[in-house]
Amino acid sequence: MDVSMEDSIRSMAILEDPSPEGCQPTFEPQSFGVDQDASKRVGDILVNSREYSYTNKYSGKSGINWHCTKRGKVASCKAHVKQCGAEFVIGPINHNHEPKTGVSMVAKISKEVNKRAMEDVFKSASVIIIEVMLENMDQGPCSALPKVDYMAWTANKSCQKSRPKYPNDFDFEIAEHILDDFLLGDVMERVIEILPTEEQVKESGARLRGSNMVVGFLL
Repeated sequence: MDVSMEDSIRSMAILEDPSPEGCQPTFEPQSFGVDQDASKRVGDILVNSREYSYTNKYSGKSGINWHCTKRGKVASCKAHVKQCGAEFVIGPINHNHEPKTGVSMVAKISKEVNKRAMEDVFKSASVIIIEVMLENMDQGPCSALPKVDYMAWTANKSCQKSRPKYPNDFDFEIAEHILDDFLLGDVMERVIEILPTEEQVKESGARLRGSNMVVGFLL
């Protein structure tokens, strides 16, 4: 069952797992919403009203287990949420970090970037990202926004299989943004080719006879 941000569900339920020492379960009501194809790996992402985000760890007959997106070799966050249909059950472990502002907006931007990248697999991912960011970002802070290079890598990964290895036709766009005085002139110089054996010198000389290339012999 798909759950959109508009149809977010409030939950105060706590999992029955015992809380580790120093971690207290939270009873604060929270709303949840699932954004499809919005995670860094082009998967679904769960966002709550406190600006925390979760990715789909695994799904089973009993529901979907969402784990916090904060990962690291030293201090990974073990906070998690279990989804059963339209009901979200909050785990007993609190987040060990502060939320990042703009998580919902970043999820929206990532989803739109991945969508447009799939629609035009030959368009520059960086150009798509800038266009989407200008359309969706406001003037407020957004600490959750990843680097543009990483977002471009994600977008390229999502459409990699759809992009043919070689062009199928000559219907492509010519770059017209080059400055008028950018090209100063063509460089025409003689090229020296160094070959290791006498046989290769003879073969290269016969093959390139009449061309603008000097064939040498390396002792």
